[in-house]
Amino acid sequence: MGLLRDRRPETGRLHPDPENADALRGLLHDLGRDLVTLLYVVESMRDAELDDVTCNRIDLLEHELERVVAMVHLTDTTRPDPGVVSVRPLLEQITSLTTVSAQTQVSLSSADDLRMRIDETVLWRMVSNLVDNAVRAAGPRGRVEVTATGGPDVVIEVADNGPGFGRGRAGTAGLGLDIVAGLVQGCGGSLRMREAQPRGTRAQLLFPGTGIAADGRSPVGGR
Repeated sequence: MGLLRDRRPETGRLHPDPENADALRGLLHDLGRDLVTLLYVVESMRDAELDDVTCNRIDLLEHELERVVAMVHLTDTTRPDPGVVSVRPLLEQITSLTTVSAQTQVSLSSADDLRMRIDETVLWRMVSNLVDNAVRAAGPRGRVEVTATGGPDVVIEVADNGPGFGRGRAGTAGLGLDIVAGLVQGCGGSLRMREAQPRGTRAQLLFPGTGIAADGRSPVGGR
């Protein structure tokens, strides 16, 4: 099974032109500015009298905008800043956003106290790309399951009950898996793609030695 291929056949891929680097940086600058403006608008909505469901969705929107702003401000020379990340709250945000934006059933199972040392924005990008890919493969009536387990090694898995890897509808190829593979390699981890039974695909992120013990000072199970 190929690792860096999308679920659907490719119809071509554009390659970036180095001569457009300055234009791209300018575009990212303007995009970041506009996203910050939208973030202020979202924050201002808290002054209104809103029901709990609407407030929860505003929270999700605010978190997502903050993540996107952080990604836009990253450059090719910016190095990730590993910190101690509580895994479950981050996964809950991703699955909640997906539940609101898609009709696919998305469930989450992870250890409540699972923590790992990693750049939070990078982890968000990896998992959200895998969840998005799984939702597209599963379709509106499908199911996606996100699980996370920890020890010295942390494993995050995104499984769907779609038609299986490479068997989806024809369409434009995405960069999601390529992005995830590059990011996880930069973290010293790996991405594994497996067939699920009786149908579907399992995408597994493995992060060796990144689990954090309760005291926050040593890897889980480490010396």
